[in-house]
Amino acid sequence: MPEILAIADDLTGALETGAKFSGLGIPSLVATRPPGSCSHPVLVIDTESRHLSPDEAFAAVALAAGMPGDLLYKKTDSTLRGNIAAELRALLTLRPHARMVYVPAYPALGRTVRNGHLYVDGVPVHESPFARDALNPVADSSIARLMGDLPCTICDGESEDDVRRSVSEAMRGAGPIILAGPASVAQAIAELLNIPRQ
Repeated sequence: MPEILAIADDLTGALETGAKFSGLGIPSLVATRPPGSCSHPVLVIDTESRHLSPDEAFAAVALAAGMPGDLLYKKTDSTLRGNIAAELRALLTLRPHARMVYVPAYPALGRTVRNGHLYVDGVPVHESPFARDALNPVADSSIARLMGDLPCTICDGESEDDVRRSVSEAMRGAGPIILAGPASVAQAIAELLNIPRQ
């Protein structure tokens, strides 16, 4: 059984997530559908759900999240594109007693979060070029409005240390957890995991 079950909404994100773990000596399996079993400590599943409708994305993520895993990590786009709220709702439906923590910052790529708003190189994301994305235009920089009524802790962050601190605090908490965020969060999880490395 994997210790980390990671779910990404496209193949690029799934491969990036797997690379964050394997780059630190933690074997990872990236799959395009839930496998029958997994002997690696990290299993990453690509749901190809970024461009689906919210209902379709919900169903795809619910199917993938049926796999076991001690920690559930939802890899999200660093500019809020895709069906983030619908996919997190699917995870919380399957694991209703889990704490949900969203760490949206990816400072290495210029994505920072202040007062719950996402900025790209200092510009609110809804005023950046991502507002004109042909498939997933971003209309709002407020992460709370994106999440709607989902019970979720949203973490600000302007540095890699901020991201690592938020992830560390989330992982130290009691009970099951759903951690969400871009690949910066995968990097922090990989650095903090206390498991044998190759």
